[in-house]
Amino acid sequence: MVSRRNALKNLALLGGSLALGPSVLVGQERSAYKIVIKNGRVFHQGRLEPLTVGIEASNRLKVSPREMEAPVVIDASGLIVSPGFVDILADNAGSPQSTYLTFEKYKLTDGATTVLQMHGGAASPAQFHQQFDSRPHYVNYGVGVFVMVLRNQYAALATRYQLTEKGLAEGGLGVCHSIEYQPTPYAELKEYAKIAAKYERPFFLHLRHSSPVKEIEGVKEAIQLAQDTGARVHIDHLHSTGGTHDMPKALELIQNANLTGAEITICVYPYSYWATYLISKRFDPGWQERFGLSYEDLTIVGTGEKLNAQTFQAYRQKHGVLVAVPPGTMPMEKTVNLALQTDFCMIGSDGGIEREARANNHPRGRAVLPRRCATE
Repeated sequence: MVSRRNALKNLALLGGSLALGPSVLVGQERSAYKIVIKNGRVFHQGRLEPLTVGIEASNRLKVSPREMEAPVVIDASGLIVSPGFVDILADNAGSPQSTYLTFEKYKLTDGATTVLQMHGGAASPAQFHQQFDSRPHYVNYGVGVFVMVLRNQYAALATRYQLTEKGLAEGGLGVCHSIEYQPTPYAELKEYAKIAAKYERPFFLHLRHSSPVKEIEGVKEAIQLAQDTGARVHIDHLHSTGGTHDMPKALELIQNANLTGAEITICVYPYSYWATYLISKRFDPGWQERFGLSYEDLTIVGTGEKLNAQTFQAYRQKHGVLVAVPPGTMPMEKTVNLALQTDFCMIGSDGGIEREARANNHPRGRAVLPRRCATE
């Protein structure tokens, strides 16, 4: 078994440049490779093939059906050799200055070499990059404009819009907002979407509703937003917010909107349960009826403690307490598997490991991409 340390080393060498195009296929093999990966199935030109990968001193890659030689040979028998994955919905917004290397390490050993924080991101992408661009990194990285933070900091709509646009002009990858956690009038949402469209960046949206009665209303609102503004709208984790109870209907609405000119994408994570912070509005009064759950169904992530009525109220007063619902709350065959059959769905973790020892971390912060590969 490859240790995490060795896996990290190997992936660091491979991840940044493992884009296997037709020009790298070689006929005559040289011994000018520093590392060779053999016996794996290589994703090359759109399909898996039994090829050998050679890494030159310059980190250029060569692939061949023939054997290669190198001082370091990695046996990938039974494994897939692939370009690095992209996690579009990672989350390290809590205390990134002290936790980002742990966060990136776990993403890298999951096979992600590009990690984008597009559920939240940063209120000022420019300040984010000033803080982090000079530091060492394991992965490629980027952030969107974190609208929730701007709305908490500034009451004036004009200031919110100005800073959202400033964030895109200074390198923000998109506009990100979560209207279930921070309900926002539609007129204000439209302005954020217009700004995203102006800069040809996506608008990442955690929908307004997650209950069986109202979730489709949230999908329709996102579609209306795309149609009203021309923005490219991305719906975060549709299977947990918007398509939990009627995924076929949600997918049909999005498909029909795309066929008539909208540009809407979605993501899912390959788990059958969700988790969120206990202080969030998802646990406002009525949550038991909305989700069909009880106190005992909630587990604190990291400790495994089951809640009751008393501990629920106590922990709800604290920031940073993450709870998970039971596996099977979102049946895979009725949610994730259906979404992944469309051409507008991708994988996004909606998480990240920030601390290691019995961490109160998002359960999706680890193994999302390998778990998806394992189901293929």
